[in-house]
Amino acid sequence: MLKIFKFLLRLFPGLFSIYAGMWKLGGQFINSTVKIEDIKDCASTEMVFLFYHSSGNYVYVIALTQIIGGLLLIYKKTSIIGAVICLTVFANVLLLNYYFHFSMVLVLFMLLLNLSFVLTLAFEHKRLKQILITKE
Repeated sequence: MLKIFKFLLRLFPGLFSIYAGMWKLGGQFINSTVKIEDIKDCASTEMVFLFYHSSGNYVYVIALTQIIGGLLLIYKKTSIIGAVICLTVFANVLLLNYYFHFSMVLVLFMLLLNLSFVLTLAFEHKRLKQILITKE
């Protein structure tokens, strides 16, 4: 039963990470209607979309990082590096959602998603310890 839980703990967040990356590649931030001249008057959530819309290739870097992290997370042999990559990216997303006042449901979802990455690393603590601590 624990093996199934660990697998699902990697599978669903990994698939979500891939989905989020594909969504960004598909133009998640293209529909921003705010112009840079109006930045003083726009809502904080619109400001985030304007930033990503204006950033050029930065969105593609994030998208590819999410996709690669999600793919690595799904497979047990690469789950540690996938969890570290996803935790790094989605911790940033969590902070953006919180500090730029997105819905609390979205913030809570991102918090749970990040918790799943931390739990994946906790379950793999022996392998992680072997990677990080070298014996000479």
